[in-house]
Amino acid sequence: SACVCVREENFLEFIVWTVRERDIGLGTLRGYRSAVKSLYIDQGIALPEPYDGDMKVIFSGIRKSVAQNLQNGSKEFTGKRPMSFSVFEHLCAASMGLPDCGFTHLYLVLSWNLMCRSKSTETIRFEHMSCEDDAIGFVFHKTKTSQEGTKNKDPKHCFANPLKPQVCLFLALGIYLACNTQILPNNLFPGAKQKDRFGKSLGRLLSSLQRLAAGSDKKANDIGTHSIRKGSATFVSSGSTGGPSIVSVCLRCGWSLGNVMERYFRYEAAGDQFTGRVVCGLPINSANLSQLPPHFSNLACPLVNNALAMVFPSLIGQSQLHGVLRLLLASLVHHHDFLIGQFLPNHPLLSTPLFTSNDVVSTLRPLASPPTWSYYGNWIEMQKSIQSIPAVVLNGVRQIVDERGLAAGNITQAFLESTLSKAVATVVQQVRPGAPPSPTPTNEVDPDSSVFLWGGMLHMLPEGFKFPSVDLATAWSLWWRGNPAQKIIPFRKISTRDLSLISERKEYYEWKFIMDRMSKFYMAKQGSPPCPSASALELAASFVVANGLLDPIRTTTSKKRSRRDGQLRVSTAARLVRQMESTADPRSYRKRNK
Repeated sequence: SACVCVREENFLEFIVWTVRERDIGLGTLRGYRSAVKSLYIDQGIALPEPYDGDMKVIFSGIRKSVAQNLQNGSKEFTGKRPMSFSVFEHLCAASMGLPDCGFTHLYLVLSWNLMCRSKSTETIRFEHMSCEDDAIGFVFHKTKTSQEGTKNKDPKHCFANPLKPQVCLFLALGIYLACNTQILPNNLFPGAKQKDRFGKSLGRLLSSLQRLAAGSDKKANDIGTHSIRKGSATFVSSGSTGGPSIVSVCLRCGWSLGNVMERYFRYEAAGDQFTGRVVCGLPINSANLSQLPPHFSNLACPLVNNALAMVFPSLIGQSQLHGVLRLLLASLVHHHDFLIGQFLPNHPLLSTPLFTSNDVVSTLRPLASPPTWSYYGNWIEMQKSIQSIPAVVLNGVRQIVDERGLAAGNITQAFLESTLSKAVATVVQQVRPGAPPSPTPTNEVDPDSSVFLWGGMLHMLPEGFKFPSVDLATAWSLWWRGNPAQKIIPFRKISTRDLSLISERKEYYEWKFIMDRMSKFYMAKQGSPPCPSASALELAASFVVANGLLDPIRTTTSKKRSRRDGQLRVSTAARLVRQMESTADPRSYRKRNK
């Protein structure tokens, strides 16, 4: 093939014209220079001798001009600023409630903890994950600075932060996998261009926030996907005077140390573990830096194993992930009350089996172990004891004064309050001698007996009810079992008169269409319909059969992208089934006349 190259003088003229006529940042110009250099190398042509020298002079002048304009105020700063930890916390709290089944939240928290490029986060696979005692390890075999995979392949240790659930990686990963129950054990983020998907979601999230943090005057467009990596590296290396070594930070970020330093400074687990604890937000100047994640004391407990199969049905067959899944399940159970208070009732997580069955959470009790640094722990206890000494002494002196006052015949305020309290308690016991004890609430509420009053009538659903945006597996469970924790009947018993919103009535017909088709397919395969009183595990098994309805349409999208089959939503599945039936029988569906 013919060689195609750019002449040196033409490229120099292009750079000068671009600087004068167009508002393009210095980073873009560097990209142009690298592209031309790569073109010469690919074509096997030596670079012109004056090329490098001329480029250095021109780019040095451009940098000086940009710096002068910034100093004079004639030009605003261009580029992405580092994301501070306070901004990171704010974005994490806002992203938790997004109805995308935890995608944006996990991508954000994972990129921060791994301190990696957004592109690297996109390439994570389940086989890259491992349980490293109280941490989860992630391995990158190929990065921007290690194209041939010759650099270290040691795991990056990521830790939980039970003190701040909104930034906890274990909780974020648990939410994502619990909401996407049919995700295949391949890519953590299946589908094409997931990096771009996260960038758009982050942009929308930033645009919806008036301020990124209290007292912050940064603009929303100053923060981008690369701000996460800049911010986490800055936070770890400069957030405290006693932080991790710069070598540990560079190795975790995948930065080059130079030929000499890379030969002598190697990866060590202790340094990376210290870095992982600091970057996850654990307090570096406290004993809680060594806080362990919520975990189950008995690894062979059958209740835990059943819960794992119920919450992560598509991953339970991967034995190498069992340690990771146990940590994620423990975090979900430990933060159960926090999540219920954090999310709206129609959030996808609250429709998963772990949150629709009250008895499951009550039987699983993860243990959050105390800090292991006994020195700091003893120091804190001693400090508390010293601070309580004045109050103890004061109360003792006050008690002695009261006792001596009573001996002299004086009635003190404390004695009067104590006497009145005892008298009132005696009267109450005499008035209600046989008062029955307060009833103990039951663990399970019968959804069929729950009614809601609104619009002057009784309904089976609360006013303003919205269908959750869940995957087909969760929708199948809701269709047959409902949500007992929220006193919601099985969705197959819903009537449109119980839906106050017109949009939800339309959504109901989408649910009814796809569930009826899947039920008929299941009955054709099994010879009988699913049992209405089936357990969560039985429904998960029946869904595997019913999901075969979609096998003929598991192809690429109209734009030739691989479809995320395990993350199909109800409306998408209904549309695809209609298209499939329309192809088989063109007269089955016709467009309605407007």
